[in-house]
Amino acid sequence: MNESQELVSVIVPIFNTEMYLKQCVSSIVNQSYTHLEIILVDDGSTDKSLSICQEFQKKDRRVTVFQQENKGCFEARNTGLLHAHGTYIYFFDSDDIMQLNAIERMVAKIKKEKADLVIGSYSEINQKGEFIQNKSLVKLYSNDSPVFQYASLVPFPGNKLFCSSILKENQLFWRKLQMAEDLIFYLEYLLYCKKVVLLEENVLEYRIVDNSLSRKYDLKILGIKDAFLKLEEVYMAHDAMDLFLEYIEPLKIAHYYYQFSKIKFYKKQDRKIINTFFKKERKVLKKEKNKSPYLKKFYYKFRMKNFYYSIF
Repeated sequence: MNESQELVSVIVPIFNTEMYLKQCVSSIVNQSYTHLEIILVDDGSTDKSLSICQEFQKKDRRVTVFQQENKGCFEARNTGLLHAHGTYIYFFDSDDIMQLNAIERMVAKIKKEKADLVIGSYSEINQKGEFIQNKSLVKLYSNDSPVFQYASLVPFPGNKLFCSSILKENQLFWRKLQMAEDLIFYLEYLLYCKKVVLLEENVLEYRIVDNSLSRKYDLKILGIKDAFLKLEEVYMAHDAMDLFLEYIEPLKIAHYYYQFSKIKFYKKQDRKIINTFFKKERKVLKKEKNKSPYLKKFYYKFRMKNFYYSIF
């Protein structure tokens, strides 16, 4: 272990992922960057996940295992955060695979640029680990973009290195929500960022799992409204409603559409409930569009797409 390096805390929430867990944790312990604190939080798994974690703990003194009753991914991440000592925090999911030099590259980038957040490119794989596609962020954004231009990036934390000082000084934790926990945490963190930088290289293989929350078809999707209401409260408390209206409100519409677009996959009785919910929200959004110059601009820019016929 190189003690001259900044300590990085890698927090892995775990629930019944024995199929992928060994590959995931192995990709972390074998990082080229060695000054790590690896926090594995078993969230009440009923498979062999806990025993797999404990085996890694026996072999590597950098690994610490915490066990708790099932409270959800957000609470497992919070448990890890409470026990983290690193200068930087890396939240990583237990079914993904970290690139061998991911942390080394991310730390080098965040230090060189004196940034508050670094976001890496990544590739997608299927459940069998087969390559799907690369997701290069640098092709979409430049490193001199304003911080909130990055608000529309995929919010999952596995390609992001956070500053522990920002999290602790502002008492930022993962919120208990029906959905969009990643999104709300990410957008709340951006409030405290002065500089965000992108990394061209891939930092992980992101596994697309059929039973993930984003691919479950139940009425939890209606929680998208509560998630954005909570975020609006946060921005209002920080006197940042101008940022909310310019960047977050259009993003809310995009997420509404994304959730509504999945309606065909739901049970018939649920479709009626979802349809009624989004009809009411559409009326609200129409009023907001007429009041907000940002929403008008966003609407007219994309008015020819089916996307907006569904919302407006």
